[in-house]
Amino acid sequence: MWCAEGIETAAARVQFLRIIEQQRETYSAAWGITVSAGIQQHGNIFIGQLYCNSGVIGWDSWIQDANGGLVWNGVCENYLGREWDDREVRSTLDILASSPSEVCCWDGSFYVISWDNAADKVCLTTGATECPTLWYTRGPYGWAAGSRAAPILAMVGHAKRVSAAACNVYLAYGYNYSNASLFEHVQRVPQRSQVVIVPGAEPRLSRYATLAEYVQPGGRTRSREEMLAGCADRLVTRISRQLNYSTNPEILITGGRDSRCIAAAAKRAGYKGVISTGGAADCRDVVIGQKVAQRLGLSHRHTPDRVSMARFGKTIDRLRLWSDMSEGVEVLRHVRAYNQFVDSKPANSERLQLFHGLGGEIGRGYYYHNATGLEIFNTSDYSIGRKILLAAADQSVPLGAEGRALLEARWDDFSTDIGTDQATVAQWLDIFFWQNSCLRWGGDMLSVKNPMYWTWTPLLDKELIRAYWDLDLEDKRSDRFIQDLALTLAGELKGLGYESDVDQHSSKSPLGGRILANLMRRVKRGLACGRPSAAGSEAADMIRFWEVVLLDDMHRAVWVDCIDERDIRKLIYSNPQSEVLWNAATVQLVADGLAD
Repeated sequence: MWCAEGIETAAARVQFLRIIEQQRETYSAAWGITVSAGIQQHGNIFIGQLYCNSGVIGWDSWIQDANGGLVWNGVCENYLGREWDDREVRSTLDILASSPSEVCCWDGSFYVISWDNAADKVCLTTGATECPTLWYTRGPYGWAAGSRAAPILAMVGHAKRVSAAACNVYLAYGYNYSNASLFEHVQRVPQRSQVVIVPGAEPRLSRYATLAEYVQPGGRTRSREEMLAGCADRLVTRISRQLNYSTNPEILITGGRDSRCIAAAAKRAGYKGVISTGGAADCRDVVIGQKVAQRLGLSHRHTPDRVSMARFGKTIDRLRLWSDMSEGVEVLRHVRAYNQFVDSKPANSERLQLFHGLGGEIGRGYYYHNATGLEIFNTSDYSIGRKILLAAADQSVPLGAEGRALLEARWDDFSTDIGTDQATVAQWLDIFFWQNSCLRWGGDMLSVKNPMYWTWTPLLDKELIRAYWDLDLEDKRSDRFIQDLALTLAGELKGLGYESDVDQHSSKSPLGGRILANLMRRVKRGLACGRPSAAGSEAADMIRFWEVVLLDDMHRAVWVDCIDERDIRKLIYSNPQSEVLWNAATVQLVADGLAD
């Protein structure tokens, strides 16, 4: 969306159409699929959308009549199967214009642009629980917002340059942790926000609900058994609806707790299809995924392992194209799992609707906790947040003053949003995990893959998040609740372990020791099934890849402003599987695309 200023409207329209067409051609060529474009003009405000068939039944992303119109990015599940007559359009326009806080009760990952002809007003409203990646900028030629930074910078007349401060944060965290894009002058439009544009006035961005208003703490305290039953019912209800509107659904299963809950709920909802696992055939996730499928009476599909580093290193042009489209919202390492894209094969004509476990860890916010002593959990001392935020960075990447300033701004925004008297630290950690890791890492990651398949994330749910708020400390600091939720949904999974395919036995070790052991196993296992080994030919191929991407042209290297060249070289030759190298390569390929 572009609110054009300082440029003739006719010239702005030509510019807008050109930019949208360039993006359409890029996506069509990259994925080998038909990508269409829709355009709407409302005075000096231009609305554009790229879309392709998601395989979601009963969903129309562009609705327009005499009253005005609605353009959706993502899917609002409350409107699936809705018959859009004039009355329905009018009602939805009125909600968005006058009562946007009602959006807090809408399910799904989405944002929506609405225009009201009678009121002569345009609104951009983001989802409350989950929202696709959305950026905004202001420049010499007005204000613009969109899912990618480069096109909106071109609209408003800004040069495309990477931000040294944002790159510093990215190298340290592996994703856009702050509110900033990797590009200068570009900021994130947050969840639960609305931009209102009327002729002759500056676009106005505000929150329609704070985090405290979203969660609405208080009310009757439920027993643990009631909470398990309620969460199970809610998950089944949500998945049932998603299945009903999917043409080609498939459940992703790793072996972990969250995906196991999804599979169990899908089975209870009547799902009889396939559950699938990616990775090496003998890796933990595949082996346990097969066991879960067997217990649930479902078929299991093993999807191909990741692209080898030898092959990956020969596809630099494809990786540059990926970086141009993704702009770093997903770290380059993940692209190894996208065999079809790397091999320039067209995306499947029959689009999948995949069920993903993102969001299940919200009820286990201890992942962000690195302070000593249990006493802080029941306090409201949010100052621990700054320490947690800074300690989450990779300590081999020094944070400069500008990078720290971005993190401080992110912290200030979050602490203002949640309020200083609304929660204990134990409750706050869950919300912190949701707002940062789930949305700024996981949500961004899923947004960039939409051309491949649509992803349902039923664990990202307001009712579930509200239930986690009331969990006791023992549940919040362990995997106990999510494991019991899976068993509430499917008792036949009882006894099936998580770290191997053997039956699990109750642990007698203290809770703190079990948490530490689990975290150590996660560190050793890595973030994904079958992380590359540092041994043999794979390590040699990885080193060659870093030499090409990071060292080949030091005059163009942007990572040198974030980490000493000697440290990068040390990592390349002594620890080539380092996350910092993947982070640096992600940033570098984005920057290379601007220089070409």
